[in-house]
Amino acid sequence: MGLQEGKGFVILGHHITPEVVREVIQKASAVRWGTHLLRWRYFDVTHEGIIYHRDALIPTGLWHLLKRVYVDRDWPLGTTLEKLNEDARLTVQQLGSNLQNSISARINTKAQSLKHSF
Repeated sequence: MGLQEGKGFVILGHHITPEVVREVIQKASAVRWGTHLLRWRYFDVTHEGIIYHRDALIPTGLWHLLKRVYVDRDWPLGTTLEKLNEDARLTVQQLGSNLQNSISARINTKAQSLKHSF
């Protein structure tokens, strides 16, 4: 970690506080897939009654869903984009909560050591 300044840390020139972490978690957990299209480079897939052919251009979120279900087999057949979004949101929030706790613990530890050094 970087140099501590007041309530937080400086990492790569950015002051990181619990408030900054909360803001990042809030924005990241909104789960907004890119608006661009990606080329489906695998094989033909039928998902929710629609056939997606190899080399088709499909929305980013759908591309990730199809890859997780049909290529990586990380998700069961029938998984929806809403379920993928909810899982991504929960993952971001859990990781963010762990990060918040870690930063708060480091700040408290540093504050205690400064308190005892005087």
